[in-house]
Amino acid sequence: MNQNIKPLTAFIVLLFFGGLLWGKFWANGVALSVFTFSHMHKHPDGSAYIMLDNQLYGFNEQAQPTGKIDLSRLGIESGSAITDFAFFANGDLLIHRSFKLFEFVHSLQRYFRFENQQNTLSPDATDGLHRCNLATYQCQAFSQPAINLNDTFTLAIDWQTDHVFIADTSRSVLYFYTGSGQKLDSKDGFYFPNQIQFQDNQLYVADTNHHSLVTVGIDGNRFGQIQNSLDTDVHPYRKEGDVWPSAFLLTENQRWVRNADNNMEYGGVYIFKTNGEFVKRLNLPKGADLFSLLQLGNAVLVNDFDLGKIYQFSLDGEALPDFPTAVFQPLLDELQVKKQRYRKLDLGFTVAFALSFLVGVGLALFQQSPSNQQMPEPDIISVVPDNLAGQQIHWLKLRFMFKISLVIMVLWVTFAWGLMMYVNCYLGKQSLMDFFIQNVSIFFVFIFFIFFMFLQLRRKIGISEKYFIIVPAFGKAVVCPKEQILYSNLAAVVGGLALNLAQLPKMFTKTDIADWIYPAIKQGRYLDNTELQSILLKKKSTQAIVIVAVIMLMAMFLYLGIKTEKIL
Repeated sequence: MNQNIKPLTAFIVLLFFGGLLWGKFWANGVALSVFTFSHMHKHPDGSAYIMLDNQLYGFNEQAQPTGKIDLSRLGIESGSAITDFAFFANGDLLIHRSFKLFEFVHSLQRYFRFENQQNTLSPDATDGLHRCNLATYQCQAFSQPAINLNDTFTLAIDWQTDHVFIADTSRSVLYFYTGSGQKLDSKDGFYFPNQIQFQDNQLYVADTNHHSLVTVGIDGNRFGQIQNSLDTDVHPYRKEGDVWPSAFLLTENQRWVRNADNNMEYGGVYIFKTNGEFVKRLNLPKGADLFSLLQLGNAVLVNDFDLGKIYQFSLDGEALPDFPTAVFQPLLDELQVKKQRYRKLDLGFTVAFALSFLVGVGLALFQQSPSNQQMPEPDIISVVPDNLAGQQIHWLKLRFMFKISLVIMVLWVTFAWGLMMYVNCYLGKQSLMDFFIQNVSIFFVFIFFIFFMFLQLRRKIGISEKYFIIVPAFGKAVVCPKEQILYSNLAAVVGGLALNLAQLPKMFTKTDIADWIYPAIKQGRYLDNTELQSILLKKKSTQAIVIVAVIMLMAMFLYLGIKTEKIL
């Protein structure tokens, strides 16, 4: 190990670990693309349709199957993105037929929940909605130019006028169209609106990031004013994070709302009276990841996106036997097996990466051990003279800009922490105690970062005629004869303490470095980088840091991998 690493070896190692990471994210992406139950909507003839992958299953009010719409005949492939659908008064289907992979920048925007910055309109008709005749399975573009809906959106149609309402969730705006695709109006002021429903000349909107169910009036061919707003943030359940309404159901005297948690997953269903008074929370199985709600006859259906179930409740919120899934079962079993297979593959890549990383570090430590070194181990000793009073010591001063940069970093991290508190506790209406409980790990990282930054100001370096002196943030000062310093192109070891040479110009003035630090270090013994690295790795403190870092990284990868295994 006392020779430079060959470029080919480094390339193979990077390719190996990069391949494992690519495999993990690929398998995770495929697993997430295996959809089970999602949207549920009523048909003008009174039946209801439930989406399972690229199939729509119809049921009458007695929960008896009435037929199936095979969306593959419309060009919608299995594993396509979840798309909302709606029926016109004549039975035509309005749906988004295609899905495109997100660009890297747009993927980052989605991850951090920024509003969609892509163009609203697209010259490509496949980016928009299509109106399909289910008798002939012929489709035509709904509007020209097409609305770019290559992201989350929801639909609602007024069967009296065929007016179409679209909630563009990622852009926080509502659109109003005629049945022939002519744009009539748009309305903003929402914050990631999700499900919408037209009823009694009003449009109901799940205004997710405003934590409310709002009612928008319809004035002819224009949107009216917001007429009512129901606060869906239920205080007793705020600590669980169920504060993000994404789906709802309007019954005669109640409002059923699905509130998701902070990751827009799981959550629960909450029942309110029409005046906003909280009634109850539905009793659902642990781990239920809900998607949509629908009233079918005298029962309310709540489907589970992850567990592949449809729960039934009475109109009073009492649990009934699960909705029969016999008609879904062949396709549902196939999808669950496929999802489980890719989730296991995802976990396998995660474990392989963690174990390979651990084995690689172990081999490196073994190769750097004294028994595997051909060169004798140099002495690293710290000589502390009895009296330095007779020697003139030059103490290096930290650069002013270095101090300022530390202060700016501390202020920036403090601001970021404060912004998180503001968003969660003020906008998100989460209690301060709940915020700290849910973010305890981030809090300790924040405290450690602040502590580490201020430690940089405590360390001092002094140089005399014979000695190199380091006063660390903790522990005793190290006074090392200059001739016992070990150094390479990247680092220097002074009495057992390591100095990163690349960091020194950022901390000290050019004069101190040129006149004091480098001349003192040059009086020591030069080693190549691998020799110095082998010496550092033999220090117990360095080995302890490496072992702790490896364990933390391995635990992180295992945690992230296992976290996705909801059904294993």
